[in-house]
Amino acid sequence: MVTNLGSTLKKLRRNKGVRITTLAQKMGFKAAAPLRNIEGGQIKKPRRETIDKIAEALELHFEDRILLYGLAGHLPEFPLPNDKEISMNLTRLDFIYKSSIPMLVIDYDYRVWKANGGIGFITGKDENEIEDLVKQQISMFQIIFDHSLNFRPFIQDWDNLARDSVRDFISLNILRRHKDFFQSYPQRMKEYIPEFEEFVSIWNEVAEDDEAYDKLILSRSLGLRHRPVILKHPDSSQELSFYISRHPIPILNNLFRLIRFVPENDVTWKYFETAPRFRKGSN
Repeated sequence: MVTNLGSTLKKLRRNKGVRITTLAQKMGFKAAAPLRNIEGGQIKKPRRETIDKIAEALELHFEDRILLYGLAGHLPEFPLPNDKEISMNLTRLDFIYKSSIPMLVIDYDYRVWKANGGIGFITGKDENEIEDLVKQQISMFQIIFDHSLNFRPFIQDWDNLARDSVRDFISLNILRRHKDFFQSYPQRMKEYIPEFEEFVSIWNEVAEDDEAYDKLILSRSLGLRHRPVILKHPDSSQELSFYISRHPIPILNNLFRLIRFVPENDVTWKYFETAPRFRKGSN
């Protein structure tokens, strides 16, 4: 799953349907040898100006140019916050505990940092069980894929939710695709998801579907709503319909998202009038 500059450039060029000799001509090169050396790995760090010419000639999106910069080693390293810094900053989001609407706070790695009583309500888990999962910094992908956690049976439209979540993870990290954590991410999840082959299959399908991915990015930026997700309550079997909204959190360099399960109809809204609030953060 790990990629390098050469293989990435070759894929981007082929996706555009451009021959390497044609690309060289568009860039004003007399021969295609320098490009062949980049794609073949003999040149690992071409000049930034060369990447700019490649991006212009191929009419690449800004995000793809950033990816090439990163793989070529032209981007500065920005330190990530440590767990203590994260916890201090995320206290500002304790308001979620006062709401009965299900909410989660996740980071760029898709780890769950906060979950409120609404999450426990729709999954049939009490406050202590939810807090234990948060302390373990469970991944959203574990929640979606891992049968042993017993979330998955209550998701009626599981396939679409799984695919949308992978697309959202990629969009959240669109400017960090050159980072080691992203390059190794699918393989790293093998340690946490028993249904690993299923996860990798969906990851690969989404990663190769450029058109669907572009539509997701556009809809996220415009705030468009997707099809609702149907959950069956584990105790009453009542079907609850939600729109899942994902909001960037403007702290810690936008590394976090607030995920809200917004009730889609009156039945679901009324059902949540009886949902508990967690004690944590209520004072």
